[in-house]
Amino acid sequence: MKQETDELTPQELELFAGLEREKMPPPFLENRIVEQLKGAGVIRTRRLPGYLKIAAAFALLLAVFSVGAIVGARRSSGPATKPTQAGYILIVREFRPELRAKSLEEERLRVKEYGTWARDLGRRGLLLGGEKLKDEGRLLSQPNQSSDIVETSSGASEGATAGYFLLPAVDYNQAVTIARTCPHIKHGGTVELRQIDF
Repeated sequence: MKQETDELTPQELELFAGLEREKMPPPFLENRIVEQLKGAGVIRTRRLPGYLKIAAAFALLLAVFSVGAIVGARRSSGPATKPTQAGYILIVREFRPELRAKSLEEERLRVKEYGTWARDLGRRGLLLGGEKLKDEGRLLSQPNQSSDIVETSSGASEGATAGYFLLPAVDYNQAVTIARTCPHIKHGGTVELRQIDF
């Protein structure tokens, strides 16, 4: 419209301004007419039934949660790379019979001592995990390259693996320093220290 009026002479502009303009109804009148037409069924509004609104809200919530979970997982887990620091496993061997706990109370105190030791290492960032192993186990082997697997019982014999601790030690000397504090050694037991081959 601006371009059309730019080409008009001042006299034409004056005449143009004097022309009658189309009148618009006031907004309140338009709203009242629309409401009356809706009430008469001439204009229909499309509303979702209640159950569809709930389903749509649930779907939106699920989508937002899924996106958040995916983004969170990607942020918390960096690229999969091999660890650069050394790691060691401290293997706890079964006691010789004469060194085993003599009573249930002594056994309970030893278990408490191991737990305190492990929690302390964990707080200091020197323990990744560990577990006591059950006494009974099974040994599997395939003698002479036969097709049969031989399974034999493995009980809690002297020197059998009784448990383990995973240590994030940076070198052998640090691993030995940690191993020397293990309550198992204090009670006359044997531990084996092995570096994990990443």
